[in-house]
Amino acid sequence: MAGRLGLIAACAAAACLTVFAARAYTGTPTGNGIGETLPLFLALLAGAWYFAAKGLRFGRRDMLIAAGILLAGMALRVYLLPGESQDYDWFLKVWVQQFRDEGIRGFEQNRANYNVLYLYFLYGISKLPAGDLALIKLLSVIGDAALALAGARLAVRLTGERRRSAVYLAALAGFWFLPMFWLNSAWWAQCDSLYGALCLIALLLALEGRPAWSVAMASLAFAFKLQAVFFLPIYAVLLMAQKVKLRHALIFPAVTAAVTLPALLAGMPPDRALGVYYQQAVIYNNRLEWNASSVFGMLQRGIDETAVASAANAGIAAAFGFMLIVWAVAWLNRKRLDDRMLTYIAFLLCLGIPYLLPHMHDRYFYTADALVILIVLCRPKRWPVALMVWVGSYAGYHAYIVRRYLMFARYGMGAPALVMGLGLAAAAGLWIWDLRRAKTTGNGQIPARK
Repeated sequence: MAGRLGLIAACAAAACLTVFAARAYTGTPTGNGIGETLPLFLALLAGAWYFAAKGLRFGRRDMLIAAGILLAGMALRVYLLPGESQDYDWFLKVWVQQFRDEGIRGFEQNRANYNVLYLYFLYGISKLPAGDLALIKLLSVIGDAALALAGARLAVRLTGERRRSAVYLAALAGFWFLPMFWLNSAWWAQCDSLYGALCLIALLLALEGRPAWSVAMASLAFAFKLQAVFFLPIYAVLLMAQKVKLRHALIFPAVTAAVTLPALLAGMPPDRALGVYYQQAVIYNNRLEWNASSVFGMLQRGIDETAVASAANAGIAAAFGFMLIVWAVAWLNRKRLDDRMLTYIAFLLCLGIPYLLPHMHDRYFYTADALVILIVLCRPKRWPVALMVWVGSYAGYHAYIVRRYLMFARYGMGAPALVMGLGLAAAAGLWIWDLRRAKTTGNGQIPARK
């Protein structure tokens, strides 16, 4: 069955790629590239369907359900392709056009404030004979598919073999249809799915006993987006759980150097190639939050402009303190660090750190949005925590897309920030509750409970 499925998917993908090449290189390109790139989306759909079913002992009914889930989600994304956000109009389109005009020298002159790994893809897009809007979004939708497939595989590992196909399909649907994910990629043209998928893949690899590859994926996630820094502290906990070793930390700078070298050879000044994240921090430090449901959403309007720096420092200290507390509690309970507990701690870090930090943006809870899906699949009664996190996260998207606040608009992001804070408090409290109730088994793991 797997061999026949692979052959069908490969033939479908090859046919779609052939159609794309024929239309793109012989036809007249459309402005946004949707007409030319539609076969690429169909090829991605075929590939995602193959990987969703591969090795999971699916029956024919399960494969049809997986195909329906993927097809419906892809149709939704294709429907959103014509939308042009300000980020695309003001930044992404300009950067791609600069590469079209200047070629490889665009790296020397480019003033983009994204890291070089993403710029390599934009350079490749500039060389294709199709409109850049759909190609940029295609890259992000590829991240969506990787996120959904990695998340579904993680869900199966965390819940065990029982009801394997049901859990996989539920996770696939959850990751594929969560509004923040398809809005981010298919409408906004943002690339958070790329670093988010790599973070989940890194966690999966660590739990599967492949630490070197895990660190490599985490370093690639950081090379795509600075927000991966919220996920990286989990490696201290993975070290406690003996899932990684200290020597694996050397992989991180090695991957970073390998990613940066081509841009340097292309003429990009070292200060821009290596200092892009510092530049981002400087550019966006004049507000305590940028439509983010962080603690500063409740405080933004009550803090005088002269006190912004002091409040920001307090937030940084609070986030650092939160991380240290999580590490300390994890160390005291290191014999109980099974796969579920490690995933839960990763979720807490990805939620608590951006909630307490200043200058956060609307999309910075992306990884927490993903990890909480796994929490609910493992412990369905934790759905109120997920709901609070998603409401708080979606509020940032709503403020950007609709241009008004989601709830109690007179207080800005105050109400969503309160909801997100309650979600964080509930998640942390339930974690401590779990640790107090857990009984250590012979191998130091927490037994599964309903």
